Amino acid sequence: MDAAVEGHSYAKSGVDMACWDILGKSAGMPVYMLLGGKLCDGAPLYRCVMEQEHDRVRAEIE
Repeated sequence: MDAAVEGHSYAKSGVDMACWDILGKSAGMPVYMLLGGKLCDGAPLYRCVMEQEHDRVRAEIE
């Protein structure tokens, strides 16, 4: 795509994702397998909690 249209990576990223999705569907495989497979069972997450009572924060996170 870079040879056809210079710049505009924000627009080309949607086309790129759609192409991977189409390829995965046609191959009957999830995209992560097409990209090399699963590397780990999880990933650290970030969660923002509004300022409130500690008990409510703990319950919301759990």
